[in-house]
Amino acid sequence: MLRQAFREGWAQGCDTVPARVRRKVSAFLHCGDVRRGFVEVSCDECHQSDVVAFRCKGRGFCPSCTNRRAVETGVRLVALLPHVRHRQWTVSLPFSLRFLVVKRPKLLQALESRLVHAVWRWQRQVARKLGVLGPLRGGAVVFTQWFGSMLQVTPHLTCLGFPLCFTSPLGAG
Repeated sequence: MLRQAFREGWAQGCDTVPARVRRKVSAFLHCGDVRRGFVEVSCDECHQSDVVAFRCKGRGFCPSCTNRRAVETGVRLVALLPHVRHRQWTVSLPFSLRFLVVKRPKLLQALESRLVHAVWRWQRQVARKLGVLGPLRGGAVVFTQWFGSMLQVTPHLTCLGFPLCFTSPLGAG
């Protein structure tokens, strides 16, 4: 249904859409089409073969690729991040700024950096109030999302932060 909607209505508003969005839509429209490329795989035991079409590997427009990449990222994060409690922060932009960051993505990257530093500053302040001494180091993973669940342009940042690493006053780490 989404492919059909893009094929039928895409040309009408395409001139006003940024080039990178047009590229993503084009990739989505060709995702999984064996005429655009494929690989043949076969089972070593039963020798049955099958054709697997190339995917767009995109995020945002293609539901199957977006979901697969989200699952892969989650598995990678479970292996990489420390097994401690995490906290999530989300920054959504007011409507008046959304199209500005769509046209100038570096602004959203600057906001990402400021978000992480603000979270770390807050964590350090809380740690100091609790009597934690010594150097404090923070960690975070930030995901940039450009679209909402209904494909409306809603650039926002989701920051997954974990506690600061420190040495306790008692030396117990």
